[in-house]
Amino acid sequence: MRRVGVSTVVAAALIVPLLILLPPDVFWITDEGTKFIALQSLDRTGSVRIDYPGRVLDPAMRLLPDGGHHLIRTPRGVLALFLPWFQFLTLLPYRIAGTHGLYLVPAIGTLLTIAATAWMAGKNGAYAGLIVLIATPVLFYTFTYWEHTIALGLSTLAMALLTKKDWRAAAAAGALLATSSLLREEGYLLTAAAVLLAALVAAPVPLEAPCRVH
Repeated sequence: MRRVGVSTVVAAALIVPLLILLPPDVFWITDEGTKFIALQSLDRTGSVRIDYPGRVLDPAMRLLPDGGHHLIRTPRGVLALFLPWFQFLTLLPYRIAGTHGLYLVPAIGTLLTIAATAWMAGKNGAYAGLIVLIATPVLFYTFTYWEHTIALGLSTLAMALLTKKDWRAAAAAGALLATSSLLREEGYLLTAAAVLLAALVAAPVPLEAPCRVH
């Protein structure tokens, strides 16, 4: 566990100053902006429907910024293209710390990914965790208002638990994979692959196929 702690502490020492120094109210891509609009609406109204402040002057919503299908007009009102679970996760940090709080959940996801990787890697854990941090897009996505890192952290921890070959660990892994899949649809593919792998490992199949020598 010491290796897990080393890689996680080193990662936190890098991430926290950058979170403080980087401007919190600038987004890299429009997806983040849409998620932020959805978060603001959730904060103001408690609903996943998009609150359009200009509706008083524009009741027909002709000026609604819905280009690129990020905002969708439905009979129930305007909805964001993205599922709202990430906004629910980030609502409390946003209320406490404003736009700085937007990046708390992504940062936690990164640290969870590194810790789970280090745990899974055993004696090389410290190196494995730091390689994930600096040699993959994980560090970049830490500073975006996106659910990538938290979904990755949950699924990585699930994979680590599956290596323990214990039914309680497997049950916890299933819950983590389900939660990860709510945040990112790719989780469904990972879950299917994990179930298939677990079934193959548990099946009493010989490792080597029998062959005949003529």
